[in-house]
Amino acid sequence: MSHESPRPHERRRHPRTEVVATVVVFSSDHLHGTYLVQDLSAGGARIVGHIDARPGDSVTALLQMPGKTGFSIAARIVRHERREDQSYTALSFVDLSAEDEDSIHEAILASLARSVATVLVVDRDGSSRDALERDLRSLGHEAVGVATPLEAIAWLDRPDGRISTVVVDVSEGPTQGLDVLDFVGEHHPRIRRLVVAEGYRSDLALHSGRAHGVLRKPWDRLSLAETLARRGDD
Repeated sequence: MSHESPRPHERRRHPRTEVVATVVVFSSDHLHGTYLVQDLSAGGARIVGHIDARPGDSVTALLQMPGKTGFSIAARIVRHERREDQSYTALSFVDLSAEDEDSIHEAILASLARSVATVLVVDRDGSSRDALERDLRSLGHEAVGVATPLEAIAWLDRPDGRISTVVVDVSEGPTQGLDVLDFVGEHHPRIRRLVVAEGYRSDLALHSGRAHGVLRKPWDRLSLAETLARRGDD
């Protein structure tokens, strides 16, 4: 009977996909930090960033996924990678409970269900709009950007129903942005509404009920992922 080692693609027994999630990694005497999860399965994860630990070292991962209460998982460092000037660390999960495995599978299925949907970015500042689109795509989302409310309405009224979330920048003056949020709330109430802003303008949109959440400037990919993953404000 052959006892050859399984090839890499055969070792991956668990479906793996991009899920908007974050993880806090720590060992017995050191907090390594908070990281974005790029790929997730019930067997492990690949996270964005370098963890200062050797392959084989044991760590604890506090995983936070969309719509789920965070939970801790025993894990081991598998390897470190570097691609296109970005560092990654691969983790394998150890003795995952059935409940936690179900939570991960549910998050993966939800991510796959959202994969055909699109985030609509409404921002008249082209450089800011392009930056947000790039960050959304780097997190595994489809994204399209427009500059005006009329362009936004054209996308929102498409019969294919592609738009799942609209992100409106109200930093330079909330009037037109709030008009877009009002239109979405009235005509497309199932679409999630987020605002990009700073200071009181973001609070105005949130407290008036026009927005489900706020991405505050200056954002980074971690804060963007957390805002998209936070479902309790719906």
